[in-house]
Amino acid sequence: MRDVTYYLSPAFEHLRSSLEKLLEIHLRDGDIVLLSSGTTNKVKGYIFERTALEMNAKSVNDYYKITPDDTWAQSLPLYHISGLSIKLRAELSQSKVYNLRPWSLENFKIAAKEISIISLVPTQLHDIVKNKISCSSSIRHVILGGDFTPEDLLIDAKNLGYPVTMTYGMTEVGSHLGVKTNFHDGYRPLDVHEIKVSDDGRLMVKSPSHARAMFVLDQGEINITTYDRSEFQLLDDQVRIENGLIFPMGRLTQEFKSSGHLFSWSDCYALLKNELYRQGIFEEAEPVLLSDAREGFKIIVKQLESSMISLQKEKLSALIQPQKVSEIQRVKELPKTELGKVKRS
Repeated sequence: MRDVTYYLSPAFEHLRSSLEKLLEIHLRDGDIVLLSSGTTNKVKGYIFERTALEMNAKSVNDYYKITPDDTWAQSLPLYHISGLSIKLRAELSQSKVYNLRPWSLENFKIAAKEISIISLVPTQLHDIVKNKISCSSSIRHVILGGDFTPEDLLIDAKNLGYPVTMTYGMTEVGSHLGVKTNFHDGYRPLDVHEIKVSDDGRLMVKSPSHARAMFVLDQGEINITTYDRSEFQLLDDQVRIENGLIFPMGRLTQEFKSSGHLFSWSDCYALLKNELYRQGIFEEAEPVLLSDAREGFKIIVKQLESSMISLQKEKLSALIQPQKVSEIQRVKELPKTELGKVKRS
C-alpha cells in the first residue's frame, strides 16, 4: 500500500476501501486524494502531489503576509480544499492554529479574540452578520469563498468591521485562484498561476499547484483524467480578463435558452439571491433552474414551508426581466452539503 492520504467527508467515508483499490495503480507516495467540494451528484475527486498544494499555500501566505505571529482559525473541515489549505498554510508559515470545528457562533465568539485569520463560506458569514457580531480587533483577514455571496451581505459584514477578501477558487487548482476586496472588481490571480482566455471565452490556467489527475467514480468503475501541469488547462468557467483581472461570467453550463432567448443563469441567480438576503430569508429560499418542455427552461424559487416571509413572483420577476420566476414552491427542506451549501442537482 502506498503512502497516500485520503481526505473524505463522513458522507463518503464508506467509499474509502473502494477508492484505495481502484486508484492504487494511479497513485504515488506522498499523494493526497480529495473529493471535489462542488454540489453535483457524481463522486468526483482529485489527486494532488503534496508539493503542488504547498505551492498554492505559499502563494496565499505571501499575498496575506502571513507570519509565525498569526493564528489561523481551522473553521472548515480538512476534507474541503479550503480547510486542508488552512492546515498547509499554517504549517508553512509556522503559524498557530485555533480549532474552530465544529462551527458554531458560540465557538466563534470565544475564538475571535485569539485568531488573526479566518476562512469562511457565505453561510458562516451570514450567521455572524445576522447576529450582529462585531469584528474583533485581532482579526486582520476574513477569507471568503465557496459559493455566491450577496453584495448586501458583504456590505453588512464590512459595516461590522470585518476585513473581507473574496476569493475565486476551485478544487483542481489547489484552492485560491484569485482575490479581490471590492464586490464589482475583478479577481487578481495569485502569482503561482498563469491565466488566459480561450477562443470561446473560457478560462485557461497553467499552474504548478494544479491537480495531477481527476477521477470520477461511477457504479463501481473509475475514470481517470490526467493533467500536464506544464500546459494550460481549459476550464468550464466563462470569463473576461481586463488589465490582468479575472471577471467570471458563469459556468459553461449556466447559459440557458428560454422562449428562444439566451440567458445567463449566474446573473439571474445572483440578482434573486441578493433579493432573498434583503428580505431576510437567505437560508430559507433558493432559486432553481428547471428544464421545461414548452419554454426550454423555467426558474422557480424553492422556499421552506417554515419560512414566515411571503414571496411575490412579480417582484422577483421584475429583477430578471425579460426572464421571470414561474413559481414559488414551498418545500419541507432544502438539501444542503455539510458546509451549508444548497445542493443544486
